[in-house]
Order: sequence, then C-alpha cells, then structure tokens
Amino acid sequence: MYFEAQCPSPTSYTDWLSANVRNRHLIPYVFDAANRTSARPLEGPTHVDAILVNATNGFGVLIEAKVLADSSCDVSFDCLRNQLTRNIDIMLQPYAELRPQLNKRIPDRSLFCILTPQMFRDYPQSRHYAGLLAQYQAGIDALTRDLPHRDTSELETVPNRLGWLTFEDIQSLFPDACPWLNAA
Repeated sequence: MYFEAQCPSPTSYTDWLSANVRNRHLIPYVFDAANRTSARPLEGPTHVDAILVNATNGFGVLIEAKVLADSSCDVSFDCLRNQLTRNIDIMLQPYAELRPQLNKRIPDRSLFCILTPQMFRDYPQSRHYAGLLAQYQAGIDALTRDLPHRDTSELETVPNRLGWLTFEDIQSLFPDACPWLNAA
C-alpha cells in the first residue's frame, strides 16, 4: 500500500488540454499562462491518498479519503476538472515509470473507491463527490463528458469499478482502525 502516491497527469489529457484550454477556462490571464507553460504540463501530479497494488497480478485499488472535506476542484488550467475525475483518469493510466511495485498496477484490473464517514453516504446531497460518483456509476455519459480525451472504449467498464467505502465499514472489520470514531 502506498500513501499520497504522486501520479503524473496523463499525457493524453495534458495534450488535449493544451489544445482546449480556452474551452475549459474563462480567465484571459490563464490563457496567457497556459501559452507560457508549454515546457511543462498544464496539470501537476495527482496525489492519490492510497493505492493498494498486488504486484503479482496487477490488481489495484485507488482510494480517495475524505473526512469533512468535499472533492477539490483546484486545477489551474481546467476549471471543469475535479478530484474524482483526476483519480479516475489516473486509474485508467499505466505508469511504467513509477517506483517498483506501484508500476505493476494494471489499469484494467484497477478499482477506485472513495472513503468517507457514513454520515455523507446517508446524506449524499451534502457533498459534491456523492453526486459525481452517482453519475459516474450510472454509465459512461458523465465519464465521457468529464474525460473528453479518453476513448469511450476505455470507459465502458469504469462504472462497475467505482465504489464508496466508509470508515465505519473499516471499523466494523477492524475495531481499532479508526479510534476517532470511538470518541463519538
């Protein structure tokens, strides 16, 4: 298991964004900045909270953990991109250049899971990530909308590979795993 794993933004996305930045942002100085950053990608690495990899068979689980925060939308050059989209994009990307073991993850054998308190699964309307996850699990329409650089064939199995896990789920299996839950 790797915590805060840094995965570079997929080249297919940064290439697509460089050609489409005017459709993905609305501030003129951002367009100027995008033109000046041609030597580096328009999106930095994604910090995946945790990645579990079975190096033997390439199975992987990418986990985005949230306690109180909502999904981030702090992307400099694409104001339509969000944290869940970035994580799913990373899930679909092979990374031969990453450190040993982490580079063994096979995209087609990978899952993405958001990890939150049960409260937000009970009241999904309170968090942006809940609505996005529901859209992404419903079919490829929202995924195609939010990952326009991906071929639809890459997205067909994604809805079935997305899940929502709670800290309470973990606590029920491992009673000492989340001691902060016991304080409530």
